Amino acid sequence: GIYAAGTVVGIRATPASGNHFLGWTVSGGTLSQPLSQESASVTLDLGSNANANAHFTPLISRIGLAASSGGSVSGEGNFTSGQTTSVTATPDANHTFSSWETGGVLTFPVTVSSRQYDASLNAYQVAGRESPPLVLARGHEYSFALDGPGTAGHPFYFSTNPSGGGNAYLEEYLTGVTGSRSTQGSVTLTVDENTPGTLYYHCGVHAGMGNRITIVDAGPLLADANAFSTLVEANASFALKALFSLASRQLTVSAGLGGTVAGSGSYSHGSQASVTATPAAGYAFSSWSGEGVTEVNSSSTTVTMIKDLSLTANFETATHLLTLSATPAQGGSVVGGGSFAHGQVASISAIPATGYSFTGWQGGVTDENASSTSVTMTSPQWVTATFAPLSRTLVLQSSPPDAGTLSGGGTFDHGNDANVTASPAPGYLFLNWSGEGTLDANASVTSVNMTADRNLTAHFQAASHVLTVAASPSEGGYVLGGGTFPHGQSTHISAIASTGYVFFEWNGTGISERNASSTTVEVNATQSIVALFERATPLVTLRSLPSGAGTLTGGGVYPYGSSVDLNASPSWGYAFSHWSATGQADHNQTQLSLTVLRDMTLTAHFLHAETNASNHGFVVEAQSLGSSWRESTWFGRFFVASGSWIYHSSHGWLYPAGNLQGGGAGIWFWSQSLGWYWTSESVYPFLYADTVKFSDPAPDASEETSAVFGWFYYHLSSRDPRLFFNYATSEWVRF
Repeated sequence: GIYAAGTVVGIRATPASGNHFLGWTVSGGTLSQPLSQESASVTLDLGSNANANAHFTPLISRIGLAASSGGSVSGEGNFTSGQTTSVTATPDANHTFSSWETGGVLTFPVTVSSRQYDASLNAYQVAGRESPPLVLARGHEYSFALDGPGTAGHPFYFSTNPSGGGNAYLEEYLTGVTGSRSTQGSVTLTVDENTPGTLYYHCGVHAGMGNRITIVDAGPLLADANAFSTLVEANASFALKALFSLASRQLTVSAGLGGTVAGSGSYSHGSQASVTATPAAGYAFSSWSGEGVTEVNSSSTTVTMIKDLSLTANFETATHLLTLSATPAQGGSVVGGGSFAHGQVASISAIPATGYSFTGWQGGVTDENASSTSVTMTSPQWVTATFAPLSRTLVLQSSPPDAGTLSGGGTFDHGNDANVTASPAPGYLFLNWSGEGTLDANASVTSVNMTADRNLTAHFQAASHVLTVAASPSEGGYVLGGGTFPHGQSTHISAIASTGYVFFEWNGTGISERNASSTTVEVNATQSIVALFERATPLVTLRSLPSGAGTLTGGGVYPYGSSVDLNASPSWGYAFSHWSATGQADHNQTQLSLTVLRDMTLTAHFLHAETNASNHGFVVEAQSLGSSWRESTWFGRFFVASGSWIYHSSHGWLYPAGNLQGGGAGIWFWSQSLGWYWTSESVYPFLYADTVKFSDPAPDASEETSAVFGWFYYHLSSRDPRLFFNYATSEWVRF
């Protein structure tokens, strides 16, 4: 319009659809707010006209394309907003196009530079355009690649507030965002169904460097997702991916006469299709006809599907193999095996080997118990003939009967070895075996090969044994009775001792009486019998007649031939008469010497001598007190009667014996109530009792009614009763 000089004129710029306002330029006037669409103004200069120009740039959308394996795409690039363009998917050989899918990653390069129409301000340059508005599609990821040098000091972020930027990250948007506020590298935004319809990108330090982001759905942007060549509308920046797949190949499988097939169908190019041919009864698969078969002679194989293919399975009349065997292998042979047409009847036979018998067939035979039978060949057959060893009997017998024990007889498989043993009974010896098949006829333990029924006889003979007799020591005597005798015979043996020796016993087995010099022995084996002799030790036995009339010394056991001295000392009241012994001359001396060559008994004879008590030494030595009373210094007071008796003041009536001459030999006394006891001047009041009867025991003495022998001590002050200490029982008694 026409305005007066100096007038300030407001100007407004409105971009057409698909365009973006960049700024104003003016000539012939002064421009303020050159970047504002709504608030820019021009002050008119004097003397000139003013021209104001609004600058616009088209909105650009980026269409990115990608392809799966098996093809390629064309048609991607930058397009004016609202422009319709075409995209094309081209499959590779043996592949087909399947469809388009939206989504993927788009990258926008970002730097910073001065604004084109106000160099005092900076702006983000996105994909080479100055802070352009952006339209993004859901289902995509967008990467804003900050170059670093240009974007240094300009942290990039997203916001839901159009006034953001330079304002401490006002209403910063972080959902689906990575790398927010970066000044280099990538800041990514994942746009999904929850992303707001409008966002903004800003610099966190400087205002006005960014612009609006509009979020739209991607579906309406693609005309036909299933057409390999289709139209797209560049109303947003988005990505497409063409999907390809292997081409489909058709396989047709058919069967000739005699069977069925499986495997026909549609397969991906280059894949392996499995095919199977199944023969009908009586037929067998022969081969495949057609291309691409891996194994033409296998009923189950594969086909490489590089194109449409047709296969035919060929069949032929079946033949079956009949396999025959024998068990055990050595048991026999079989005939009739081989190849036969389907349904043919094959004849088979089993022939047993020597020592074996046929026991049956295993397999599909007509008659399993018949050695000759048949097999109907409708399939391959495995048939086994079974054989068993024949049974052989071994009978054992003894000759003579009961002469031995035999083991090993019984029933055996043909050809086996039987172990036999012949054990002779006591008194018999094994001779040999008679009969066929023995390994060693002369061995009592041997084996018999059972290739037939066998009868064996074990022969025995009666045993005889050597009996050896000997003497030990050899000089001790000699023996009789040795020799050779039938088994079990009893024979006499005798042992005769040499002079100075006596037979002791027999050493050996089977002897009836070991301690008898003449006895019998049962001969049951070869054996040795030894007669044991020992040096003679004759026994000399002495006795007194009458008994107790004297003391005898020299009796006992002596080595054979010893010289022995004998002595007889008469007791008081007796006098020695003579010696007598069987086979010996009488001897009248009390002392006798003789040589001992055998056991002997000698008797010393004594005569009784009547003696007056006053003649005893202990009486003569005692002091006379008058009226026949005397007192001994050791035995005390006693009365001497007219005969052989004395009366003692403590011991009563006594009968003294021995010691007629006096001295210290001691004296025996006998009392009608007390029996015999001995004492002497050197031991009294100690007494040695021969037979003492105690009665009427004192209260503090034990009661003793049986005969007691041994030493006693007489308590000198005791009277009626007298007290005696019994050393045998260690107690006081009285009588």
